[in-house]
Amino acid sequence: MPRSQPGKTMSRRVSVAISTMVGVSVALVGFASAQTAADSAKSPKFDKALHDSLPSSIKSAGAVTFGALWETPPIISVDLARPATPKGIAPDLAVGMGEVLGVRIKWLNLAWPAQLPGLQAGNVDVLFGQISDTVERERSVVDLIPFQKRGYGLLTAAGNPRKLAKLTDLCGVTVGIPIGSNTGAIIKSVSSVECVGAGKPAIDQREFNGATAMVQALRAGTIDASFDAAPSIATIAASDPAAYSFVALPSDHMDTEYSAIAVAKDNTQLTIALAEALKKVIADGTYAAAYKGVVGMSQSALTPDQIIINPLTRTPVGKKQ
Repeated sequence: MPRSQPGKTMSRRVSVAISTMVGVSVALVGFASAQTAADSAKSPKFDKALHDSLPSSIKSAGAVTFGALWETPPIISVDLARPATPKGIAPDLAVGMGEVLGVRIKWLNLAWPAQLPGLQAGNVDVLFGQISDTVERERSVVDLIPFQKRGYGLLTAAGNPRKLAKLTDLCGVTVGIPIGSNTGAIIKSVSSVECVGAGKPAIDQREFNGATAMVQALRAGTIDASFDAAPSIATIAASDPAAYSFVALPSDHMDTEYSAIAVAKDNTQLTIALAEALKKVIADGTYAAAYKGVVGMSQSALTPDQIIINPLTRTPVGKKQ
């Protein structure tokens, strides 16, 4: 198929975590820095040739600014004890790449609708957390560096009361999706062809600004399930199995997808340097350490030879087609 790509209670731990994430997920929040440029340059991982290949503005600043919405664990979220600093796979990998490149890493908490415009405006240098790789984006919007393969799943109330197992089971079901995401196109296509086209009721698709809002809607019973990248919702379900269940979905209606690091097309030196740094981070074991123990992520890992800029279209770095 073409791609455009209730438990009514929550544990106190999950409630507090979500409340914290709501507090920091307003469009823009202050910067968090993971390490100093001097520390990175002293690292045994430091690659002077890659550092020298960086844009002069990055070398002068001694930093690369990453943007993401800090509420999609295990990729990126916040710790209750340190709400101004992100944690997760993306921050861990970014630190590793920073050590290779000899720069410090800054993070900006950025709501999803503001991310691509913010990148184009130069508010951040890189997006790393919520970006899906698509043909359209590779060809005309940004350059994309894949960092993992991704699958999709459903978050339901504990026990999966609607007995949902595949996308076609969603006909007539109320489903939450992140606003402006690829998941919306997938659901729309399935609803049109597999549901309405087969004489079944359409999927009732509701858009939410981030995972926190979708979880709250599921808890309130206003949606029957949320549909999103498997790692994030699997982590939510695992954090409170008395309230939620995770349903891994078969890929019948979905092509292989990548989660990606996005860089503006006019910043080619940074794109190439980051791609090369990511290869080194995979080779030196940092990548495996970042994913260790993460629910359902073993099938998502990439090898250094799979780190190809714009892998779906092979669009040359910095070019538009």
